[in-house]
Amino acid sequence: MTTLIKRYPLFSYFLLAYGIFWAIWTPLIPSLQGLATLEVPGWAIPLALFGIYAPTWAALIVTAVAEGRDGLKRLIAPILEWKLPVKWYLLAIFLPLLLAAVALVGELVWIGQLAAIFSTGWLLAVPLFLATIPLAILVKLPLGPLAEELGWRGFALPRLQSKMSALNASLVLGLLWALWHLPAFWVPGAALGVEETPDFLLLLGYVVNVVGVAIIYTWLYNNTRGSLLIAYLFHAAFNALPALLFVTVGVTTGLFTWILWLCAILLVLYYGPTKLGPVKVEESARLEVLKNRASLPTI
Repeated sequence: MTTLIKRYPLFSYFLLAYGIFWAIWTPLIPSLQGLATLEVPGWAIPLALFGIYAPTWAALIVTAVAEGRDGLKRLIAPILEWKLPVKWYLLAIFLPLLLAAVALVGELVWIGQLAAIFSTGWLLAVPLFLATIPLAILVKLPLGPLAEELGWRGFALPRLQSKMSALNASLVLGLLWALWHLPAFWVPGAALGVEETPDFLLLLGYVVNVVGVAIIYTWLYNNTRGSLLIAYLFHAAFNALPALLFVTVGVTTGLFTWILWLCAILLVLYYGPTKLGPVKVEESARLEVLKNRASLPTI
């Protein structure tokens, strides 16, 4: 196993990320049916939480075996990449909301109720809505973002980009990332809505959405020197959308998908499929930059 990890670290990462999550969550599916309301056996919750951190465990294991302590320092370093222009923080937090808002306006235009946006009730709700955003993001951080991003963006994305264009790396990672969630599709509220029953079209729509958003992730990553902090915020903001917007106003999933992909396509056209940013994040170059950073605490 050690030899396999050292020779094929990227393959080993995906194998472990899938293996750990699927091995834990698949047998837990019957016990997690009440997860959305925390009506599950007490013993199942820590197991479920451990399972969703599979991308992180996989990244740490493969890096420790293949690159040792120095590799672990380099893997964790992007979490501390916070000295960035404010615009990237604003984009990470508000871009998902902006895309959803565009979808909402399109929905209201379609049903002939655009004037509802300018109603007194909506306008009075805006300050409370904005105040809710930080709380919603904070609540979502410990689950998907902290559980997954060290693996998907911290470990897998730069290695994929060293082998292919930024766009192709995004498509490959997006597909693998989406399918990784497969056991969660049968746990209400884990990947799909609480009231949604998995079927082929619903799962296909989920995959299409995740692949599209993966392109936006890569654009953020390549323009922020591989900052995982930005990835955490974007992931949390995206996951917070159902609580912030969809549940209350019912934006159609199909329309949001079109808006999401329009954003992704515009980014590809403007920045180019090869880089999706000012400089392509080659793995060797990135590791060299991280080596030269200020020393980190010993792990």
